[in-house]
Amino acid sequence: MRRRTLLGTAAAGAAALVAGCTGTGSDPGNGSDGDPTDSPNATATGGGDGDYRVANRTFSVTSVECSTPASRVSGSIDPESPAPGAAESTVTLTGTLEGRNGCESARLASFERGPDGGTMAVGVETYVPEEDEGLACTQCLTAIDYELAVVVRGGRPGEVAVTHDGEAAGTVTFAE
Repeated sequence: MRRRTLLGTAAAGAAALVAGCTGTGSDPGNGSDGDPTDSPNATATGGGDGDYRVANRTFSVTSVECSTPASRVSGSIDPESPAPGAAESTVTLTGTLEGRNGCESARLASFERGPDGGTMAVGVETYVPEEDEGLACTQCLTAIDYELAVVVRGGRPGEVAVTHDGEAAGTVTFAE
């Protein structure tokens, strides 16, 4: 009888541990930075197509899964070749960073224009959402996928440097 109780308890515990590896995170906001727009004085000069101003930015976590994560970052800009005098472009960055357990998510930690104006510097960090603090977390390394979309007006950056948890993750360069 004790063996059945032990096996039943072990099976229930294993199911609870695996359940945290299959979802998209328990953060209902999926990592939104809570600040959809940049400050009104977000202008820069030089690089890219010249002056640009950040009109809007959104950050979201697209998936959190138990796996062997590899830090990566890639990007695109739309339109790729803007028409002269185009009103705006959208810079989209996608990346993956490593979480230490199933409770961790990602958020935008920093967002700045570089000193030469034609660059952006973006920092993404892992964190445990407040509603998950103190919970038993799945003990596995996680791959946390995210997307950052930045709408710029009056030009565009030529380069975006990205860090994950303070470490260089990559630089995305856009052709002029």
